[in-house]
Amino acid sequence: MRFTASSVELLRALQTVNGAVPSKSTLPILECILFEQDGATLRLSATDLEISIRQKLSLPVEVGEGGGPTRVAVPAKRLIDTLRALPEVPVSFEADGDFNVMLTTDHGRYKMVGFDGADYPALPELTESDRIETTGSLLK
Repeated sequence: MRFTASSVELLRALQTVNGAVPSKSTLPILECILFEQDGATLRLSATDLEISIRQKLSLPVEVGEGGGPTRVAVPAKRLIDTLRALPEVPVSFEADGDFNVMLTTDHGRYKMVGFDGADYPALPELTESDRIETTGSLLK
């Protein structure tokens, strides 16, 4: 999986889904945010098994060389702390087949160990009658 996004735009989306990431969990993967590639859409998801939050971003997403994963779970705290320390710059995100994640900016390269997205708990799919879409600013 490979994509490039504004650090501010990505951080804003991550902070939204971070609301469902537990601070401590008996399942370490729940302390991660799930990145899923679906064509040109990037889905960010988090759950504490009671509540779930999903955010979609339309970005230029492309499959990395050698296939790469289309789902990877990345530790939320480390990723958000890294992006908070950056000014507004383009950030290239790349996950390899071993779920190693590399963030590359003009300010440096940041390597993180991710997890197989297949191990992340499935989030419930809402039926059309249960679904409401709104902007996050409306909920403040």
